[in-house]
Amino acid sequence: MQSGNWRRESDCSESETSDELEIVVNVGGVRQILYRDILDRYPGTRLAELANCYSGGYDAIFSLCDDYDPGKGEFYFDRDPDAFKCIIDVYYFGEVHMKKGICPICFTNEMEFWRVDPELLDECCKCLLSEKQDELEEIARGV
Repeated sequence: MQSGNWRRESDCSESETSDELEIVVNVGGVRQILYRDILDRYPGTRLAELANCYSGGYDAIFSLCDDYDPGKGEFYFDRDPDAFKCIIDVYYFGEVHMKKGICPICFTNEMEFWRVDPELLDECCKCLLSEKQDELEEIARGV
């Protein structure tokens, strides 16, 4: 397997190495190498679908990402790279934490885009999100 490249279809049979598939994602200019076996822990997420869509051709690929470079084997997403760093934690730790400085409402939108279950947001972050939603509702009532 070529390091950093997405395997060609002919290399991706259901063999013992298929779970070692590397995918390279570029989110807002930040490259990250991810592994199929890790992403498959949450099969309904966008990244797990991306790791498993190689046999679906370009239509399947472009339904999940903004751009794809077959020469580099790199998937591109025009998304917030800081939020993404938090999102991928779910695959390793089973929960998501928002970093300070990220708008909770925007972060919720990122979780929705990446198809990460909001229930995986840690309790401390759920409280912060709830407070922000209450604050926005209060502002909306005053307008």
